[in-house]
Amino acid sequence: MTTSDSRDEGQRNLAAGIFSLLTTLIFVLVFTSGRLVSEPVSPIQVMFLRFAGGFITITFIAIARGESWRSLQSRHRPKQVFRVLAGGFGGAALIFGNMHMPIVDANAIGLLNVVFAVSFGALFLGDRLSYRQIAGGAICLLGASAVMASRGAFSGFNTDYLFPASVVVVGAVLMGVESIFIKVLTSTDRPMVTLAHANTLGMLLLAIPALMTWQSWGFVNLTLLLLGPMAILGQYLNIRAYSLATVSVLAPLSYASLLFAAVIGWAFFNEIPTCGVVLGAALIALGGAVIILSRR
Repeated sequence: MTTSDSRDEGQRNLAAGIFSLLTTLIFVLVFTSGRLVSEPVSPIQVMFLRFAGGFITITFIAIARGESWRSLQSRHRPKQVFRVLAGGFGGAALIFGNMHMPIVDANAIGLLNVVFAVSFGALFLGDRLSYRQIAGGAICLLGASAVMASRGAFSGFNTDYLFPASVVVVGAVLMGVESIFIKVLTSTDRPMVTLAHANTLGMLLLAIPALMTWQSWGFVNLTLLLLGPMAILGQYLNIRAYSLATVSVLAPLSYASLLFAAVIGWAFFNEIPTCGVVLGAALIALGGAVIILSRR
């Protein structure tokens, strides 16, 4: 590789890294939005409005691009439905965790989705796990246990912390399931088709659960609609990042969510991470890096 090629690769990696960090920040804001708003809202209400805002955004994008209803149809709609259900309720679980426990804790435990995604890939897609990937998963689980234990989750059955933490774990499982469906659908459907199905089906499937748990009818709902275009921007930036750099360069940057979560928790809610949370988050980041950077 020549000096010019190295310089070009460095510039691409820098641009991709900036796009990836912006993506991570956007989704931290999406998942902490239920706590940042000034009125009480339910997690499913937040996810419904995120999908509704995304539906409006995708509609305008489709019209601008001359897309027709027919051109946006998927031949694998059942998979799209299961993907949306996993992502919708998984996202609601992460929002619930951010609303009922320290934000950095919820984001640290939520990063277990990497472990679950890798494990489900091995179980359902035939991916072979290396010893390093298994070791990385074990390190992540140890880190999550350290985070929870440091907050007293396992001492005297502290349900005030253990319940939301468990909900976040379930959310991480569902996000791992969604990753598998996304992986499968990338080989059959265009990104625009998947985005159109995700936001349309998400809005329709969560409409009734959202109405059943709706807490506020105020101006906050208009604010939460903006999560739709924010999430689509995040997905677009992610696609741009991966078009410029490799997975091994970008994937570890997703763990910057721990830093963003810590800053938000400290700035808005005066949450100071304990030493146990810092240690656990570091273990999760280390384990995730081992999984991502390992070779089969």
